Amino acid sequence: MKKWLYISSLIFFISTDSYAFPQLVAGGVATWTNSGIMTSGLYAGIITSPIVLVGSGIAGFGAAKLMNDYWYNDCENQLVCDIASLNTYAGATVGIIITAILTSYATVTSSIVIGALITVPIFTAAVAGGISYWWFTDS
Repeated sequence: MKKWLYISSLIFFISTDSYAFPQLVAGGVATWTNSGIMTSGLYAGIITSPIVLVGSGIAGFGAAKLMNDYWYNDCENQLVCDIASLNTYAGATVGIIITAILTSYATVTSSIVIGALITVPIFTAAVAGGISYWWFTDS
């Protein structure tokens, strides 16, 4: 029963992450870039790529930490939770690498794209942790 609770929580987390969080981040980035702090000439990659990578790192590892604190902290089988906990960080790392690859191939100028790229590590952390927890549990 607990397995299905985690899967439904994961699905809810991914669905809210996929729609609400990128828009929230995109709104913040659009407000910041349109306020005159960044000029349009510098916006096209020199400043944007490091901001996206730092933002995705903070978002990915922060989400992994929250998942580990609230989902994989106190389990009946602590070894399974430890594996899932480790995999949330591994998933966040993979997401940051994916974000780095995507930002190196394209000039990121849209705040919607920036918001989506920042949420990639959150998605990969949630999937890696959830799948590994589900795979190693008996119930």
